[in-house]
Amino acid sequence: MMRYLLLSLLLTWSIMLPAQSALAEAERLIEKERYLDAYQTLDKADPQNQNADIAIAKSYLLLDYFSRSIMHQLFALSNLKPGETLEQLRMEEAGSYTMVSFEVDSILKAILQKEPDNFKVHLCLGRYYHEVYLKYGGQAYMPESVLLKNMEIHYRIALNNGLEDPMAAYGIGYAKLLAEDYTAAISYLKQSTLLDSTYAPAHYNLAYAYLQKNQRQEVIRSGRKAYNSYRILEFKADAARMIAVTYLELDSLEAALHFYRISDSLQANNYYTLKTLLELEGQLDSLKFPETRLRFFNLAPENPTLYQDLFSLHMALDKAAELDDFYVEQLEQTTSEDTLLRGNLYLYRAILLKESSITEALWKQELEAALEQFQSIYPPEHQVFVFIDSYFKRKD
Repeated sequence: MMRYLLLSLLLTWSIMLPAQSALAEAERLIEKERYLDAYQTLDKADPQNQNADIAIAKSYLLLDYFSRSIMHQLFALSNLKPGETLEQLRMEEAGSYTMVSFEVDSILKAILQKEPDNFKVHLCLGRYYHEVYLKYGGQAYMPESVLLKNMEIHYRIALNNGLEDPMAAYGIGYAKLLAEDYTAAISYLKQSTLLDSTYAPAHYNLAYAYLQKNQRQEVIRSGRKAYNSYRILEFKADAARMIAVTYLELDSLEAALHFYRISDSLQANNYYTLKTLLELEGQLDSLKFPETRLRFFNLAPENPTLYQDLFSLHMALDKAAELDDFYVEQLEQTTSEDTLLRGNLYLYRAILLKESSITEALWKQELEAALEQFQSIYPPEHQVFVFIDSYFKRKD
């Protein structure tokens, strides 16, 4: 009996050795950004996907380092060249790749049939459904609700059985956030931040959950942590904007202005950031107000909404004359080829003058100039003429 037991142990050990060797070699190749070679090393060690550790390693490799993906069922892999990045490959319209078919959920579920208590497999499955949701959402091969449910089930099993993974806690918290169960979301997102204090998305979404609960000091606290943890400038700008919005709701205008300026410095020319920044500078009599106004105007001088925003703001600040000076200045800088721009400037100057009770002759003069510009580029039935007739009560 002892002889057979010994043979069994030796056989198990002989199977484990190649697997461990393949896993170590794959890690080495991944560090060198040879992702295709790493996958082929793992696949050679376990082509039938019978080994849980190797199947998990394949899954994470494909999810983290694919060059292309088709529904996260087919993956393209590459060995990166010097100076090449995955982000570049993913943005390119064409390229040379090796396609790999690997149905993560089917393969890992088959392993669970044999190893139902392998909670690392559950964790990997949760991560898989999470990634499919993030990349494909409603375009995935199963409904969003099913993806989120599967993600939550497998993450929860992993968490409840000792695998304290920050991504698992985050994923459940994120699902609760989408379901508007903010109390539960806060609990799981806090757990994620405790497991990894540098995980910026958990801090950001925790701040958002607190925002829905009107716990503004907590929003600021978590928002600051998100801002400090994010490395991508767009995300840092978004975190700074959330902090700014919260300070604005607390009537802390100086603090709000400070964080709006940070957001603007990280992500220039964001309409909503610039609009609120301009409003705050106007309220606080900032010397930067004219500069910000010009930047805001230059976002889209062909868009009527922008002129409406400028009008509302300046009227609220009792700065109608200052806006009129601005329009005149902009007109002086245009040329005869700037037909649409000149038409807009004349039109909205006419509106401003009319609303400011300036003499009828002056605003009518600007209106006629606007009509001359618009008539040279638009047909008579264009919406701009409908607006002018309605607003100015024109009968001819």
